[in-house]
Amino acid sequence: MADNEAMVGSAPLPFTATRPYTLSTDDGLKTVYVRYLFGDGSSSGDPVFDQITLDSRAAIDSVYYSPAAASFDAGDQVSIFLHSSEIDGSAQVTITGITTADRASRRRCRVRCHHR
Repeated sequence: MADNEAMVGSAPLPFTATRPYTLSTDDGLKTVYVRYLFGDGSSSGDPVFDQITLDSRAAIDSVYYSPAAASFDAGDQVSIFLHSSEIDGSAQVTITGITTADRASRRRCRVRCHHR
């Protein structure tokens, strides 16, 4: 199993119905190659392969908050909403100076992610 057709860096492994494989971290088209070795020493010849497009960044269509006040006071609850047209996945928001649960001041920041 390798990420190159020449199978550089791969070694024979026992057959299993599934096998984890770590892809490179950059987004884009990924190809994983496999060459099967049989009990008599022969192989499947040219490697077989499959491809997947890795997209690790969600496309956020819009962001808004509620209530739509111009300013807030300490203790006010503000909900932040993210809209994305992508199915499945997760999102994380970091807002400098605010934590999701600051026990000392009882400030809270609630983030909701919605799929359109």
